[in-house]
Amino acid sequence: MAEEIRQATASFHQLRKAGKTTDEGLAYRCMSENVSYRLTKAEASDIFIGIRMFIRMLRLMRSGGQTYKTLAGTSGNAILECNFVYEELEQQYIEKQSGEAPSFFISKEDLPRAMSSVREMMHYSWFAIWHLIRNVFAKNRGNVAMQLVFVAESAALLKLCKQLKIRNLYDFAPYLIDSNWAYLLCRSSISNYCKLPSPGPLYTHNHTLLCDTLILSNHYQFEEVAKYSEVKFKHIEKWLPEYAFTYIDRYLAQPATIEKTIGYYSHGGWLRAQEQHADDGLNIPAAEHILLQHLAQFISENPDFTVTIFPHPRERKEEIWDRTLAYYSGYFESEQQFKIIEKDIRTAHSFEKVDIAMAAFSTILYERLFCGYKTFIGNYGIPNFPMSGSTLNAICFNNYDHLQELILRAAGISNNTFFESFGLKDYKFDHYPYFSDHDRNS
Repeated sequence: MAEEIRQATASFHQLRKAGKTTDEGLAYRCMSENVSYRLTKAEASDIFIGIRMFIRMLRLMRSGGQTYKTLAGTSGNAILECNFVYEELEQQYIEKQSGEAPSFFISKEDLPRAMSSVREMMHYSWFAIWHLIRNVFAKNRGNVAMQLVFVAESAALLKLCKQLKIRNLYDFAPYLIDSNWAYLLCRSSISNYCKLPSPGPLYTHNHTLLCDTLILSNHYQFEEVAKYSEVKFKHIEKWLPEYAFTYIDRYLAQPATIEKTIGYYSHGGWLRAQEQHADDGLNIPAAEHILLQHLAQFISENPDFTVTIFPHPRERKEEIWDRTLAYYSGYFESEQQFKIIEKDIRTAHSFEKVDIAMAAFSTILYERLFCGYKTFIGNYGIPNFPMSGSTLNAICFNNYDHLQELILRAAGISNNTFFESFGLKDYKFDHYPYFSDHDRNS
């Protein structure tokens, strides 16, 4: 009855001994060195974090409860996501793109609930005692503590793969630092482990990625794959961005924008910093601060332009909204220079509200390009981005003079001319396999 937990713990010990360049070694390095977004800075440095994670896992195991939902499909396909929040959207996405309705939706954070037998908990506890000793002396205490979570979750995932006879597993959370180990552990029990990174650059969260089928949705990602030796797969496919099926119809006719309007797409860096999110080394809070300062300067020098702020979903929460309004108001001299979009308007459903958009970091940038609208990226210190020789360099800037030059150049041309003159036609929606009824060329 404890077979999967034994397999998981044995596999984990093997990872630690593996050579650094092997798949196993790469998977272990991710779990040991990469930033875990599931811990805050304070939690990662807490001397008792290992004990806290162990107790949390035991409580989940003892509580039982739902770890997956059975869907209408009979294909044997399953979706793996952090929790049940995006169940309906991801179910539709897989069905539209693969042509097969998924059979199950698995919540990663609830997986330990499936390890509820006494034997499973006892075997896990023996592993945890040894691991907690390691945690005391570890420099990367947060990562080592999270490995207790990874063992519980991966063992449970392996158990479900066998129990539910899963054929294709669609992993929507490959950015999690244990995702590569989950693949290595489960690959012999399923036919096809698919990973679906978000539309942003792979470099930020997925520069090491192991799977059977890699599903990409951004042309820049294909440029990256050609150069990244630690992205390994058997098959590669090109799909729409995750939720593009919910809005692509509205943009096929390319609704007109209002001239001299600039959109700022936020990643909420200032709020993440205040909430002590893990530092991923991407310099986003500082980059967003500089970009907002430069936008405010541009508007002061070019009063015929206006800025519209599109807050990140975390900035739109009711309890945060007043702080959001106050934060952005501090950058501009008058209310005539800018406005903040209503908090119930979704950014991806309102691309036509501004003529030119920019951000320091946001996956929404690539969705906007995909839909055919003018877009620029303020690259103020994100390391190794864009890659040398990438077509994306044409729309990136890192100082005020270049920002001003790009805005003034783009303001006088159409969307189609923008994509042609900046060499970005491959980023725009024209033809995608698996979605032929929407092809512009059909």
